[in-house]
Amino acid sequence: MNSPEESRLREYFGNLRDADQPDAPPFSGTIASAERRKPAAIQIVRNPWAIAAVATVLCGGTFSMLRLRTTAQPPLTEPLAISAWTSPTAFLLDTPGRKFLGETPSIGVPKLLLTPAEKEQSK
Repeated sequence: MNSPEESRLREYFGNLRDADQPDAPPFSGTIASAERRKPAAIQIVRNPWAIAAVATVLCGGTFSMLRLRTTAQPPLTEPLAISAWTSPTAFLLDTPGRKFLGETPSIGVPKLLLTPAEKEQSK
């Protein structure tokens, strides 16, 4: 379904394409230019000494990183027991009415035993 807006946009973009056409290089020239330029990575692959040098540097760097990680760390001055640790936010768990959450209610038995009110003595 072509609305007037779609036709107008199609005409507008066609005019823009026609205006850019003289400045655009030919496609065959673009492909030829790209094929003339070879990436540097392909030139390095052709040199086996460069591959050996890169591999040696990577192996040396890996070995030095592993060597740094395996150095012994000094022991702690005072051993800490995990049972002595307390959470710094444990107080947030102490909410009002928490004691009722630990109890299982029994059905049929009243929680509060109501005692009869004492009669007021009339004077």
